[in-house]
Amino acid sequence: MKRYILVTLVLLPFIVSLEAQGWRGGNRLCTEPLKSEDLRVIQGTVEELQLEAGKGMPTMVIKGGDGSLVPILVGPYSAWLDKQFSVEKGDQVTVNAFSCLRNTETLAAIEIVNKTQRTQLALRDEYGRPLSRGRGRGPRMGCLGRPAQPAKQ
Repeated sequence: MKRYILVTLVLLPFIVSLEAQGWRGGNRLCTEPLKSEDLRVIQGTVEELQLEAGKGMPTMVIKGGDGSLVPILVGPYSAWLDKQFSVEKGDQVTVNAFSCLRNTETLAAIEIVNKTQRTQLALRDEYGRPLSRGRGRGPRMGCLGRPAQPAKQ
């Protein structure tokens, strides 16, 4: 009986911390490929870009053809440095992104294509895991899980 109490006391803080972070169900642990209904293609002009080390998750705001502003998480920052990729305000871009499961209104970039500079940057694998972290580099690396005809915004 003491053993069960001890195990419970040891595991309880771990379980509570995972629950507090929202790690339950779905693809939050990146264990399943992204589903096509979660994927979006955003095309437009870069209106804002926050891309500085130590300033939080890099973000980009894109102004679509209909005038809507779409904020997108474009990290990890290390991928931008590793590939020497750049985007400037006013550049025309296409971003393949997915809905974050913790907040379905927030999008995270899978790949950014800078049409102005004719460059592109792959940020995540088909599971939504950052490529620069060294994980998920199995036989399907590079398959970004895009649907045949992604939804456009």
